[in-house]
Amino acid sequence: MAQRISEVGNAPPGKLAGGRENPMIVVMKVGHTKAELDSVIARITQAGFRANLSQGVVSTVVGVVGQTSPDLKEMLELLPGVDD
Repeated sequence: MAQRISEVGNAPPGKLAGGRENPMIVVMKVGHTKAELDSVIARITQAGFRANLSQGVVSTVVGVVGQTSPDLKEMLELLPGVDD
């Protein structure tokens, strides 16, 4: 099964070469509630990151922009509505 919260690209979380940020993507479960989505976005912003929401017909993803870490990934994976 594909990892549902992942860092974009092959680099570890944090800064990429040249000082660029390595964003993270959170995939929401199909049928998630607005409250679950709002909670994920709130946790991201409370942790000091920017959340970029992308809602499609079938799936919803939240991009996390900033110097991400494995701790952030682990915390987000536990939230209701986040896909396994």
